[in-house]
Amino acid sequence: NSPATTPPTSCANAPTTVSNAPNVNISKAFSPTPIASGGTSTLTITLANTQAGAVALTGLAFTDTFPAGMTVASTPAGAQCGGSVTATNGNPGSVSLSGGSLAAGATCQIQVSVTAP
Repeated sequence: NSPATTPPTSCANAPTTVSNAPNVNISKAFSPTPIASGGTSTLTITLANTQAGAVALTGLAFTDTFPAGMTVASTPAGAQCGGSVTATNGNPGSVSLSGGSLAAGATCQIQVSVTAP
């Protein structure tokens, strides 16, 4: 039997809290998707400072809470927008950025490898 290939039920709806980020668009995606039970996927969170009238931003911070049962598979690389990236397992686990900066018109990505429950 092969493992189930349905993604965790709340992938698209897990909350992301952003602070000090006026006019920043944030999106996230898993690849591959769906994620098999026990399978590994890369979670990519993209911050975009591309709205009309955008100005350079500093002190960016966010926390993205993982769907129930999802865990960190490996330590995340640093963010393209500087700052400190941390990922923690717990109930629930999460990935966070603090102290990031983003030029006007720029985007950056934060990636973390995760394992589905």
